[in-house]
Amino acid sequence: MTAKVYFDLREQMDQYSMGFPATESGVEIRILERLFSEEEAEMYLNLSMMLESPEAIAHRQGAGRGGRHTGRHGGQGANFPAQEG
Repeated sequence: MTAKVYFDLREQMDQYSMGFPATESGVEIRILERLFSEEEAEMYLNLSMMLESPEAIAHRQGAGRGGRHTGRHGGQGANFPAQEG
């Protein structure tokens, strides 16, 4: 059985300009299941559209300063420099 988090994730992603529409076959849910663990999908749903420090995100996710990395993607991801001023 597919977790509800993947349907929520698809719905969230569909709100962005590139869209992620539902299909009759449900293939988009299978793609999300391959790309995200349930924990990663939950984290994605809790991110904001604004740039935030890792500490702010970890705090909101409940990880605090000692947050953990899932390690699933070998450290892949976007790195944003701190904004000054």
